Amino acid sequence: MAEESKIFRKVSLERLSSPEQLDQLMTVTTPCGWISLAAIGGVILTALLWSIFGTIPKTVKSQGILIRGGAVYDVSSVGLGVVTQICVRPNQVIAVDEIVARLQQPELQLRIRNAEMEISDLKLQNERITRTEEETLKIDLAAMKQERANALTSLANYDKQIAALRRKFQKQREALEKGLIVESTWLTTESELFGVEQAKAQAQIKLTQLTATEVDRPMQIEQQRHARRQRLDDAERSLELLKKQMEISSVVRSPYAGRVLELTVDEGNLITAGGRVLSVEKVEDDLQAVLYIPAADGKKVQSKMTVRVSPSTVRKEEAGYILASVASVLPFPSTPEGMMRVLRNNELVRQLSFGGAPIEVHVVLEKTEQGGYRWSSTRKTPAINSGTLCEGAIIVERQRPISLVLPMLKSLLGS
Repeated sequence: MAEESKIFRKVSLERLSSPEQLDQLMTVTTPCGWISLAAIGGVILTALLWSIFGTIPKTVKSQGILIRGGAVYDVSSVGLGVVTQICVRPNQVIAVDEIVARLQQPELQLRIRNAEMEISDLKLQNERITRTEEETLKIDLAAMKQERANALTSLANYDKQIAALRRKFQKQREALEKGLIVESTWLTTESELFGVEQAKAQAQIKLTQLTATEVDRPMQIEQQRHARRQRLDDAERSLELLKKQMEISSVVRSPYAGRVLELTVDEGNLITAGGRVLSVEKVEDDLQAVLYIPAADGKKVQSKMTVRVSPSTVRKEEAGYILASVASVLPFPSTPEGMMRVLRNNELVRQLSFGGAPIEVHVVLEKTEQGGYRWSSTRKTPAINSGTLCEGAIIVERQRPISLVLPMLKSLLGS
């Protein structure tokens, strides 16, 4: 019996022997239990308050690139030629109208040489014709001078003949009236007078024509000389235009001030008129994010919406994201040509197309008073450069958590 009693503890035996302990208080819960209960209640209350007064952002995901001024600009060649010199290098900052490349233009050079030869031939031809004209004009003027003298002499002789015939005619008329001569004699004299007067009139006309010829001949030669000079002037102007064209198109100048991002040609390459030589970004413009979102989400995005921009070179867990806002949204999906106008890179266009036509969104990055970009993290953030790929989360709507729970409860309750 003693061995069996050792199997149970003494306390247990005492409880069995005295089952009613009315003089002791019953323990409902411990202090630790109350603390745990208060903590759970605080969590529930906090969750309830947050579900009523808090918000959950609804975002549209996007991909894009950081670019200064929102676009990359091309520097193109004005003319056709072979690249003989590249005057800049990638990442170099260039000024407006700075020469970035030089070209050799064989076709234009050949046209200039042909124009120079044509001008030389025109000058020689003009000199030869001018000498001939001067000699011919001298001979013609001398001949016309002699003809004038002969015409004047003939007119003087005609005047004498006419005066003599008129006197004779008058005398014969008087003799005819007296019956001293026959009428036929008087008529013969009248006919002679008429013939001489006609000859004088012809000589006078010839003298007038001769005088006009003496005036017109030098004028005619001067007109011919003017036409030759005009042709020579036109050829010289054409040559000047070709040289000016050569001066402009044999060099490639940048219409923008900015940083060289990429060279698209090498020395020795043939480039056409309008061919791209390099791409630049405007260094004076602020950095922007150009994002591309699926067309189905395009109409959800509006101007001034908040955007969280995460550059691909920065770990979001460490530095967070850049705070930004939507500046503009294109109303229609972008074509590959439209994306190429901004990105200037075929592979990047393909990567950001999402397998379809995306909507282009331009985003302005917020800045601090010190001039840096405003990050969500307060710690020191890394520098970012143009051309960095990025992700964007555009907050299109903010919802209260309870509004999400109520539809779920309704569906569960079947109402």
